Amino acid sequence: AAAGATSFESCAVRVKPHTDPTDITILAFEEGPNGLQVLPDGCPDWVDVAHVPGSLLVNLGDVLRFWTNDTWRSTRHRVVLQRSHTGVDDGGDRMSLIFFHMPNYDAVIDCADIGAAVVSADRPRRFPAFRSGERSHFAQLVRNERGLPDRQTLKADNSRGD
Repeated sequence: AAAGATSFESCAVRVKPHTDPTDITILAFEEGPNGLQVLPDGCPDWVDVAHVPGSLLVNLGDVLRFWTNDTWRSTRHRVVLQRSHTGVDDGGDRMSLIFFHMPNYDAVIDCADIGAAVVSADRPRRFPAFRSGERSHFAQLVRNERGLPDRQTLKADNSRGD
């Protein structure tokens, strides 16, 4: 395992692995037990996100992924309850404040708006244009009610749901 990585056996998943449907998520969290983990592209292991006093954590969401034609990738992340080597919960509390930013629901997300920087003959469009609200947290709740797949939840191999 990579330095700072956590094996699945040493933790209990509290929030399943996913990406955010937003364009940007900003997170402020205080010192406390580790829990937030990211899975960088090309990395086989989940990596703990350390608290840095006075800082904010910025996650890129799916809207930016689609808008940039996969040039900027949404952050794969999860929240776990860490366990010590004895199998006991690390304990303690940590307060987090999360801000999700999303374009207006009627905004059209189309990588062609950015142009040749992300779409060209060598880099064809990977995703169709869509209205922002079609991929919101609330749209996913409707999909859940209809028994449709959750597009933000990572698949078993940790690939994005699209």
